[in-house]
Amino acid sequence: MMKLKYILASMAGLAMLSGCGYTRHQPISFDLDVPQIVPDYLGVTFAPNIAAPSFVILGDAEEYQTEIGRKGMEPAIIVHSDDDGEVEIPLKKWQQLLADAKGDSIYFRFSMKMDDDAPWIGAKTDAMAYVSPNDIDGYLVYR
Repeated sequence: MMKLKYILASMAGLAMLSGCGYTRHQPISFDLDVPQIVPDYLGVTFAPNIAAPSFVILGDAEEYQTEIGRKGMEPAIIVHSDDDGEVEIPLKKWQQLLADAKGDSIYFRFSMKMDDDAPWIGAKTDAMAYVSPNDIDGYLVYR
């Protein structure tokens, strides 16, 4: 009987852990301009071995969703933010995305929910960035 209780408790714990992921929200319209972010990483070139950037979305929304992926593909990373707009990209997913996108473009797709009862609204266009085929050197030279 004790083993059965342990198995049931373990299964309940696994069910709870599997439900911790975020849901990808589908905007009902795409009426917004690409939001301003600080620091502004949009349109830049990333080296494939650079650390994951963190940034803040400036705006008055209740919630934000940032999707990041390789051009023409489904998002590889989905980050949800509260009204503070802080976006912290998971390092391992970022490294995998950059490795896959060497020499190609990645997109940042933004969606917002203005208040609790409002639907999700997306930006009209994706913001793009380029991933260089070349790594950053492992050392720094001063002249």
